Amino acid sequence: MASFSFFIFIDNSQHFNDLFIKVYKNHSFFINCSRILLCMHIKFIKTRRFMKKITTLLTILVVSFVFSQKNSTPENMFELLKNYTETKILYNQVAPISEATNIKKEGIEHLYYMQVYYEMQRADFLKRLPELDILEKESQRGIAKKYVPLSLLISEFESIKPEIRTNNTLHLNSNNQYEITDNSIDYFDKYSIGIASPLINKFKGTNVSFILRSDFIFNTTQK
Repeated sequence: MASFSFFIFIDNSQHFNDLFIKVYKNHSFFINCSRILLCMHIKFIKTRRFMKKITTLLTILVVSFVFSQKNSTPENMFELLKNYTETKILYNQVAPISEATNIKKEGIEHLYYMQVYYEMQRADFLKRLPELDILEKESQRGIAKKYVPLSLLISEFESIKPEIRTNNTLHLNSNNQYEITDNSIDYFDKYSIGIASPLINKFKGTNVSFILRSDFIFNTTQK
């Protein structure tokens, strides 16, 4: 069984972690409700009818919590910043799980590559990258046909400078959208990344065929 990892490069190491402020505004309420339900569960564990009601109530609370999260972070919150970005990819639109502004330099596995790809795809105002499932299908195809599919992503993106948020320079209007009010200010840091990886992590066998198809080379830049 063989394991694979690849290397990437990135310029500009400054990292700005801009998780959406309002996404978790109902988080404490949800946790408190869950604790109450847990206590009720323990007290009435033998009452089957009551447990059905508890399950239903918990489901309603979970759905309500998720719905409130979605509504608290509207998709168009950053829409007014689109024309001010050079790359048309604004990293602040997604939760930076992969930390693409301070990305791994080695030991890249397929799940990490897919996470970076997914974040770039969702942060792109122009929607130039296909949905993530295209990579997942190629991964399954490779497993079925006994080859290791490869993928390459070249991209440039921007992130709001940390001092912009610290100094409240970016204005949030009445429509819950960020807008630029001073064109003389440089609002964004720019990053460039190139990352390649197999789309499967392990392969059984001694004869390994690596295949990089042209439609799995993604480049959002003009380079």
